[in-house]
Formats: sequence, C-alpha cells, structure tokens
Amino acid sequence: MTFASNSMKEVEMECYVCINCGKRQSNLYKKYDKIIKTINCLFWKLSLILLLLESLTLWRGENERKLKIANNDSPPYEHGFYNCCAYKIGEFLLCTMLMVIANITLGSKPTGLSVMDSSYLMMKAYALANFSKFFLLPIMLWRENTTEFGASLHRFFVTAHHLCALVSVYIVVSRCRPVISTVVVISIYVLKEYLMTQYFAIDI
Repeated sequence: MTFASNSMKEVEMECYVCINCGKRQSNLYKKYDKIIKTINCLFWKLSLILLLLESLTLWRGENERKLKIANNDSPPYEHGFYNCCAYKIGEFLLCTMLMVIANITLGSKPTGLSVMDSSYLMMKAYALANFSKFFLLPIMLWRENTTEFGASLHRFFVTAHHLCALVSVYIVVSRCRPVISTVVVISIYVLKEYLMTQYFAIDI
C-alpha cells in the first residue's frame, strides 16, 4: 500500500512542469505569503505626501497669480510654501471636523464606535479620498505646455474625482444612502471653501 501511494505521488509530480525553469512540480500553483496585502494602513504617510503636493500646487498657483498682477519677476519667498502647508493642514482639519459634525447631526455614526474613534476613522477616510490629488502632478510638471483653459479644465476634473471619492468614503464610513451622502459632501465642500476663502488668507 505504501509502495502504491509513493508511485502515485511520483506520477502526480510528473504531471506538472514549470513553464519557466522546466522542472517538475508537485503542485499546479504555489501559495505565497502575504507580501502584498496590507494589514495596517499608515495613512499619515500618504497624508504627508499629499500635503506637500497640494501645498506646492497652491504655492505655484499663487505665485503665478501674484506675478501677473504685480508684473514682477522677483523669485518667490520660501516662507510662502510653509504658509501654504499651514493653510492645507487647516483645510484638512476643517473638512474632517465638518464631516464628523455631519455624522453626529445625522446620527449616522457607525455602531460600536465612540465619537473619538469615529472621528479618527473619518480622518483616515478623508486622507484616502485625497489620493485623487495625485492627478495634480501632470499640471505641475507640464504647466508651461498648456493653456489657462486646459489647466482650469484639468483642475475641474481633479476636483470632480475628489468629490466622488469623498462621497464613496462617506457612504462607507457613515453608512448613509448615496443621495444623502452626496448632498452632505457637496454642502461640506462648499462651506469649507467659503470659510477658507473668507477667514484664512494665504501670505505668499
């Protein structure tokens, strides 16, 4: 019986041949360890990269606008970039706070989570939704090779993609219906833009 089972195993090994190295294999496919699956997402690293990207985009845009108005070719000051970083940090915190307030007001906080945990979850979701801001890279790299209309159209599509991503993460976190989530996200975005424009100026 042992001899028969060993013979069957040898025949089974001869059935599979690797197409890369030509050696006989015992299995048709091979299982690998979890080398790609992420268990804990370090969203703060993503947030840091996005913060620098958005700050640089804002800084360049404000400098171009300032140079057109003043008609001056003097180099931009470095402190303007740090001011843009502070502006974007405030924008991130304000938008997260407004989304948390909307969650509490609608009573759509996930079950089993405290307000602090829900706020932390919303912050991570907002950081992941900001991933669409990476599409700003082409307009930064090839800004001189496009028109003002093309740059504005590019920013419009990036903003639209960002809003769609915000709606998606808000649906998952708050468990609201898509229509309600869309209304909440658009209202928060408009309110955030109004508050940042009216009460927070950028000193370039």
